[in-house]
Amino acid sequence: MCISCQGNHKVTISIDGKQIEQVDQFKYLGNVISADGYCGIEIHHRIALGKQVFMNKKKMFTGNLSIQLKNRIVKSVLWSVVLYAAETWSMTQADRKRLEAMEMWIWTKREKN
Repeated sequence: MCISCQGNHKVTISIDGKQIEQVDQFKYLGNVISADGYCGIEIHHRIALGKQVFMNKKKMFTGNLSIQLKNRIVKSVLWSVVLYAAETWSMTQADRKRLEAMEMWIWTKREKN
C-alpha cells in the first residue's frame, strides 16, 4: 500500500516475477490503515465498538452506582475501546467532532437511570 494525501498513487512491485497487489486499506494490529492517510474509517469503527460496549454493559453504566464509580468505569472500560491506537490517528475536524459527540452521548446516557 502506498500512503499519500495527494490522491491514489499506484506502484508496481514484483517479487520473483509476480506482481504484488496494491490495496486501498488493510487491518494491522486491529487498526484499519487506509491509503489516503486519514483514519475516518477507523474512527467510525471505534465509535461503533464503543457504543456496542456501552449497550452490552448498559445496566452497569446506568445502574445505581455512584457517579464517581460510573465515571471511572467509563474511562477505564469504554474509552480504552474507543481510543485504541488513537495516538496514530491523523484526524480531521469532522473526526474530532464525531469523537466529541460520542463523548456527549456516553455522558448523557450514563446519567439516565
